[in-house]
Amino acid sequence: RSLRNSLNVIFSKEATAKNVPRVHAHVDKFVEGLEDTERVDLYPLFRDLATDLTMMLFLDLDEQMGSQECTQMKQVARDHWRGLVTAPSSLSPQYRKAQRARDQLSDSIRRRLRGSEAFGPMQESGVPKSCMELLGEDQAVQQLLLLVSALVPKAIASVLTSLFSALAKPSSRADVDRCRVDRKYMLRYIQEVQRLWPPFFGGFRTCKHNTLVDGYDVKAGQPIIYAIHALNHDSEMFQDPTILDPSRWEDNDASGLRTWTYGGGARECLGRFLSTDIVAHVGEAFINRYDIVMDDTVPYKWIPIARPTKHSTVTLTRRQ
Repeated sequence: RSLRNSLNVIFSKEATAKNVPRVHAHVDKFVEGLEDTERVDLYPLFRDLATDLTMMLFLDLDEQMGSQECTQMKQVARDHWRGLVTAPSSLSPQYRKAQRARDQLSDSIRRRLRGSEAFGPMQESGVPKSCMELLGEDQAVQQLLLLVSALVPKAIASVLTSLFSALAKPSSRADVDRCRVDRKYMLRYIQEVQRLWPPFFGGFRTCKHNTLVDGYDVKAGQPIIYAIHALNHDSEMFQDPTILDPSRWEDNDASGLRTWTYGGGARECLGRFLSTDIVAHVGEAFINRYDIVMDDTVPYKWIPIARPTKHSTVTLTRRQ
């Protein structure tokens, strides 16, 4: 609960409205920095952008994003995550590299929390100070480490990769044209992408009360796994669940349709609306500036996060 309270400084409605211009300005600068014609691998491209944004939001770094300290932090964050998920063995060189990266990143976060001049001034109402006040330094370091190097940037990168993998298909040209002029359609398209390709396959919970689920007794205290991917593809909820159909969300308030991509109930992801705005703005910035064509459709893997099994390369060509 203390962590959720500390994150309200960026995820409340008021804070979201305040942070949106910062996020949009960084996204626009990122897109403008690409070449007029360029072949890019989607997931690494969006992983780097998402890492920038999470460091901005969670560590209160803006003007310093291009500094040597921040560049080093971003590289260390990638090393930390990559080593942990590709070689989870304490004997492997990759895993030992990930542990060293974790220690380096933790040290940088700790110095940020203590007000190191290398990272510039902190906002009085920013996440670092809020986390320090509510969690204490050690817990704040651990939670911020997770937020800037694992869950959030990888989830945003996953959704953006899925979005552009869908939009870059030749059969999606009409959808791209409509997304360029209709924000509501873009948001419906994103919701459908998140339904089909949720960044996380599922999650864990502990049952608090004895419960009967579809004829099965689930006892209090029993750990359970919920499968977001299966819920989002349930044919009893969604007609033709494997088909990408943004029109199914045209009147979802009346139909009662929903996805479980961001969880639900009291534990629903706090960043749902800000994350969706980030994805939508990145989508609009790219398709308004570029025509996008994918080299080839590639299969997906789902663990630890949804992403292509190999390079998912597209060609960006500057629109006239």
